[in-house]
Amino acid sequence: MKLVLCLLTCASLLSCTSSKSGDSFTPPTGKVIFSEDFKPEGLKNLEERFFVLGGRYTPSRMGGRHTISSSYSGVTQNGLLFGPKDLKNYTLEASFFFTSTAGDTIATGLGGGGQSGFKIHLVPQSNNTGILRITLNGAVYDQRNIKMVPDTWYKVYLKVSHKDGDCHVMSTVSNEKNTPSTWLVKHIFNRSDFSGQVSVLSYPISRIPVYIDDIAIRSHE
Repeated sequence: MKLVLCLLTCASLLSCTSSKSGDSFTPPTGKVIFSEDFKPEGLKNLEERFFVLGGRYTPSRMGGRHTISSSYSGVTQNGLLFGPKDLKNYTLEASFFFTSTAGDTIATGLGGGGQSGFKIHLVPQSNNTGILRITLNGAVYDQRNIKMVPDTWYKVYLKVSHKDGDCHVMSTVSNEKNTPSTWLVKHIFNRSDFSGQVSVLSYPISRIPVYIDDIAIRSHE
């Protein structure tokens, strides 16, 4: 597998550097430069703040909170692109809710570096488990098995830092009621610039929407 990943990386002129997860997580404290909680008073500006990469998005209520829901529309990936076009060092977070369904059928996540950048995928599995992974062009660069139950709000965090020409990516996830203790997955993309807008991603199946709430970008500049 490592050989395959290295070949894929060389083909795309990127070199991979893997590093173990386990860095301590502290809640982001940088300046908030973008946020959206999808309350009705702010939805009138939704089209001005988000670019629809694909899918249908509907203002929805879930458990007493205002959200948007992403529903199946015949495309493989739904996505919303947003934020400053020159994002470079930042933390992105968003909350996702999965209704009960068979394992390994719905994934959500975050993206960085514009439409052609890397992705963070959160994938429910069977037996109340899930997978958090970092991908780029279909290749998996790091992943971690986690405990994950349906009908629960989960918050995914993504931290991106550009240093000495390299792009450092870290991500973690937890039940929204809890605070993560560590960054679960991370990767260094050598000699790579993934500055640019960010995205939230969803992969709903027929009749089972994914709910999205509380998006925030914090700058580390």
